[in-house]
Amino acid sequence: AVVRAGRRRCALRQCAMGGSQSAAKPGAAGAAAPREAVSVQVAPTIGVSSQRDDMQRQAAEIYQKGAEDGIRTKWDEMRRQADERVKAEHSRLASRVSDLMEEFESKHKRAPQREVACTDQREAIVACLARETDPLKCADAAAAFQACAEGVTGRLMKRGALGGAQS
Repeated sequence: AVVRAGRRRCALRQCAMGGSQSAAKPGAAGAAAPREAVSVQVAPTIGVSSQRDDMQRQAAEIYQKGAEDGIRTKWDEMRRQADERVKAEHSRLASRVSDLMEEFESKHKRAPQREVACTDQREAIVACLARETDPLKCADAAAAFQACAEGVTGRLMKRGALGGAQS
C-alpha cells in the first residue's frame, strides 16, 4: 500500500526502512526481492468527524433561521400593505358615507320637534291611576287631561293642521 507522507509518496516498507523514494523494480540489478504489500487504514479522528457534524448542523440552523426570518419579513410586509389598503378603503368609504348623509339631510329636512302637549296632565292621571285602586277617584285628573287635549285639538283645527275646516 502506498502511504502519503507530506508531499512524498513512497512504498510503506521502503520509507519506513529509510530507503529511497523510488520503488524497487522487480528483476532490476541490485534490487531486493519483492515484498508483501502492507495495507494500512487510518480512521478519521472522532473530533474531526464531530466538528464536521456540528458545522453542518449549525449551517442548517442558520439556513433555517434565515428562511424563517425571510418568510416572517415577507409576511410582515404583506400584512402592512394589506393594513394600508384597508385604511385607505375605510377612509374612502367614510368620506362617501359623510357625503351621502349631507346630501340626504339637505334634501329631506326634518320638521322641528314640538313639545308634547298636556304632558303635566298626562303624568298626573298616570300617577293617580297607579296610586288608587278605584279609577273613579281619578276623575278630576282625567277631566283636566281631557280639557287640555280638547284645547290643543281646537287650536290645531283652527290652523288647519289636522285637516279640518279653517275658520
